[in-house]
Amino acid sequence: MPFRWVFLGSQTIFILFISAFLFPVAFFFPWWYTLDPMIGRSFNMLGTAKAFMDSEDLARMTKFTMVEALPVFSADPENAEIETGMAFNMMLTQGRLLSEEEALAAFVDYTPSDPKQEAPLNYERLVYWYGFWTQALERHPGLLGVFKKYKLMIMDSKKYVSEHDYELSDLYLMLDPGPAAGGFFKDYIIFLLDGSEWWDESTHPGQAFLIKGRVNEERWRNGYLAKGQYSAARFDPASPWYNPQPLYATDEFGTWFTVSITSVVENNNLVISVDLPAEGVQQAIYQTRILAYGLLAVLFLIAYLMSLRRSREITSPITALVDGAEEVMKGNYDHRIPPVGRGEFINLVDTFNQITIWVKEKVHLKDAVSKLLSEELAEIAAREGMTLGGEEVNCTVMFTDFASFSSIAKHLTPKQIVSTLNDYFELNVALIKKHGGFTDKFIGDGIMAMFGAPIKIPDHAARAARCALEMQKAMREFNKNRIAENKVVFEMRIGLNSGSAIVGSIGSDIKMEYTSIGEVTNLAQRMESICKIGHVMMTENTFKQIGQLKLEDAWLDQTPNYETVKGYTGKVATFGIYTSEWVITVNKEATSPAGFYIRERIHRGQPKDA
Repeated sequence: MPFRWVFLGSQTIFILFISAFLFPVAFFFPWWYTLDPMIGRSFNMLGTAKAFMDSEDLARMTKFTMVEALPVFSADPENAEIETGMAFNMMLTQGRLLSEEEALAAFVDYTPSDPKQEAPLNYERLVYWYGFWTQALERHPGLLGVFKKYKLMIMDSKKYVSEHDYELSDLYLMLDPGPAAGGFFKDYIIFLLDGSEWWDESTHPGQAFLIKGRVNEERWRNGYLAKGQYSAARFDPASPWYNPQPLYATDEFGTWFTVSITSVVENNNLVISVDLPAEGVQQAIYQTRILAYGLLAVLFLIAYLMSLRRSREITSPITALVDGAEEVMKGNYDHRIPPVGRGEFINLVDTFNQITIWVKEKVHLKDAVSKLLSEELAEIAAREGMTLGGEEVNCTVMFTDFASFSSIAKHLTPKQIVSTLNDYFELNVALIKKHGGFTDKFIGDGIMAMFGAPIKIPDHAARAARCALEMQKAMREFNKNRIAENKVVFEMRIGLNSGSAIVGSIGSDIKMEYTSIGEVTNLAQRMESICKIGHVMMTENTFKQIGQLKLEDAWLDQTPNYETVKGYTGKVATFGIYTSEWVITVNKEATSPAGFYIRERIHRGQPKDA
């Protein structure tokens, strides 16, 4: 028997087994994916609204409703005029009584010129009820503002949720002393506010809502009174086992779910409710069950196709590996072999993909690091990796600075300053990279660099010293050419210090930089500040680490000079590298950049006439 038929039979048995679990999932998926999350977010929204409600404000609105509104509307709760709620909510949202023309214009489906259409409101009754609410609220100073605040909060919440999360029918604020209160409240509860526009069947304080004799409403009331919250989205016991349905609430306005929480205000239950339209859940139930049957058919089709494919799986992994190797050899490090075959073939393919990822990381790391470090150190980083987290390493820190830069810059335009600095930085950064240093940052007109971090190198002090010497020599030639071109020149000081420094990536998510901190860094900066212009100053730590370093066309102090350094109580031993036979000082009386520096020839530190 062909292998594909054997495989097809086994797949069919497997699919039937999966179907036993698939169909219950398909039946109840709308609850898990659509209804339950919507109810959960509704509870969160209602909880947030409850937290923002002030108990004193709620008590005032409750008292107003019980004293001013309820006695008027409880007499005939079933025959309330729609203009009552329109007038109250017009006062809250519009701030005034609209003219009849303005009021009718709010009803977009109403055409005043059409004699067949009945007017959506009785304007005379609207005027009457507007006056009623005005007089009632005048007897409670400041309460109108409270009602406005909560009306707008409820409307904004309804609008935001409907636009950004899920559709909801309305938000309500209701009052329920409970059936134990007897009388009117045995059969009814009353509204305080809702989230509707004034013209959209909006409710008003004291408007009755019938509970008695309505199964869903009685279940809802008993639920929130017993537990402080309620969700009507439970299973309907009347629905058949093969087509289970949620328990909807249905009335003349449609089919919906209700989610509510309560808060006790002066022995009354303040009920905050949201109505969720059921159409979306009903549609999801229908669609998922159609999808389940379609998926079963698709699974059988897939099983047949897989049986055909399985016959080729022996050779496919080998072909894929050969093709993958050819792609990597071409430099396509993003190429991945999809999972093919089975058993050892899968492990082989996975290992090949991991090797490709590793090669890509090494190549990219070398390319990235080579922009900051020399080719030699970039290869070390690619081979051994580099640590960017915090660590203590033995390194040499370099600081450079242009002598009296600020004084010269006063005579230059901003464009000249930036252009000149870029010229000097381009020269010096290239030399730092050449000697295996890492340019940490530019500090105004100065450079901070590290040797020995982030790539550890044993001869970091010697590299830093050679680099500093070459930088100063390059400055001599560079300045000579700039003077010949009648351009502004700067003279530089360089300070070095070696030791164990704290290095790592420091900053925040917005800006992060790899740098060094601590005494080693601070003292290197101090060496730069006391260095002679055009030369190099190092600490005893650096001097000891460079050993018998041979310097061409320069000389190094063999005995220390003891200098007073800011921030240190005693004298600090320093050693100078003299890069030329010139002592450069600042001419403080100069009136132009051309005469700012004074150069005197020396011989091994002894001044001679130029």
